[in-house]
Amino acid sequence: MIKVYLNGHKLEYEIKDIINLFFNDNIVFVNEIPASSRDIFISSSLSEKAGEIVVSSKVIDSDIYEEEITKREITEDSSMSRRKIIKRAVKFGLMRVLVKATKKKIPWGMLTGIRPTKVVQELFDKGMNDDEILNKLQVDFGVFNSKASIMIQVARNEAKILNRNNDPNIISVYVGIPFCPDRCLYCSFTSNPIKKYAKVVDSFIEAIKKEINAVGKIIDAKGWKIESLYMGGGTPTSLNNEQMCMILEELDRVFKLSSIEEFTIEAGRPDTL
Repeated sequence: MIKVYLNGHKLEYEIKDIINLFFNDNIVFVNEIPASSRDIFISSSLSEKAGEIVVSSKVIDSDIYEEEITKREITEDSSMSRRKIIKRAVKFGLMRVLVKATKKKIPWGMLTGIRPTKVVQELFDKGMNDDEILNKLQVDFGVFNSKASIMIQVARNEAKILNRNNDPNIISVYVGIPFCPDRCLYCSFTSNPIKKYAKVVDSFIEAIKKEINAVGKIIDAKGWKIESLYMGGGTPTSLNNEQMCMILEELDRVFKLSSIEEFTIEAGRPDTL
């Protein structure tokens, strides 16, 4: 068990995100620092003085590891929200001390989300060049040089596509399938084990067909054109062939797909292929 004490913030989700990079164990948040414990104990404290964020992180296992970092970005970077700056500082501080404690290598650093290139796009918008971005990803996020280089390359390719789309009538459509073979430990999405909820799958498909028709009417009325259609989840390929065909046929019947450039079905679990 891992016991966690927070002081000056309540970023439990963000703290769990970082801890899960290092441990596969139950995480319990406590209201006080234990006098002694056989469990791993982690504390994360946040304070602010004169526009500076001070983050103190401590890990107690067989030894004690602690570190304090100061972030001045509240005054230096007004384009980023105060909450985002605080979240990043807390996550980064905890990641650094856990790397010391566990000696684990974390190539992607503190980037635990689904779109790491979003950070690069933000830095592009600030006018940074590739070398400046490479340095910031390593220093502020703990990303390894090899991964940071990949992020910049992918973000450049994404920008070529995003920048050519200036038509306000172009849209993307997302179709959510909230079922999986089972729930992965790292998952933060709406997802349910398909065997456990087998009785409601057909009802869900009927409901999503109604939603496709309702959305189709809105798209037609607005004169929008679908450029990208993405079926995600969950894991859409956890549906059987008949169930998948019912949804695909409805999408094809209702939506005008003549302008489509991307039609993607997420298949993140190889056991569903």
